[in-house]
Amino acid sequence: MQEIFEIELRYRLGDEAEVNALEKTILNQGFELEGTLEQEDIYYSSKHKDFIESEECLRIRTVDGQSEVTWKPPSTADMKDADEFWKEEVDLQIGSQNETARKMLNALDFFEVATVKKLRRSFVGPEGVEVSVDVVIGVGAFVELELKHHDPDYGKHLIRAVAESLGLTAKEICRTPYRDLVRESKNAT
Repeated sequence: MQEIFEIELRYRLGDEAEVNALEKTILNQGFELEGTLEQEDIYYSSKHKDFIESEECLRIRTVDGQSEVTWKPPSTADMKDADEFWKEEVDLQIGSQNETARKMLNALDFFEVATVKKLRRSFVGPEGVEVSVDVVIGVGAFVELELKHHDPDYGKHLIRAVAESLGLTAKEICRTPYRDLVRESKNAT
């Protein structure tokens, strides 16, 4: 079985007018609205290893009462130097067993470090590129370009081309995960 990587690139957006203008551009370029949904992500770290430090991801994502546990491995040195993220993603569907999964992770010495709540509008375009406009509660608005592909270099090239066609610029790139932005926002208050 071929390894599949999630390749993503995220940009910070400004006010509601900028969000609306971007969504209009996305639709004008032939992307189709896939849907609007609310997501809640509970992120974990471990007493055995600091997942914030390693830039590893262990989370429970819940959408419409259905959950999945996701794990992404630590970032490599190459990833830390790049604007894009490309990581293997392992997802385990757990349905409505969110509380059971939380109890299990806590019993195994994992602990919650952040809860990210966001409203996501997703658009799908050429070659499976997904463009999501996210409003993250307490943090702000972002656009995330994502592609799942077996070749990270191809994926990085493709999402860069889409970003450029949407008028997104390097000065707006946001490398910080939502998990860490939420933690920073809570620490600032």
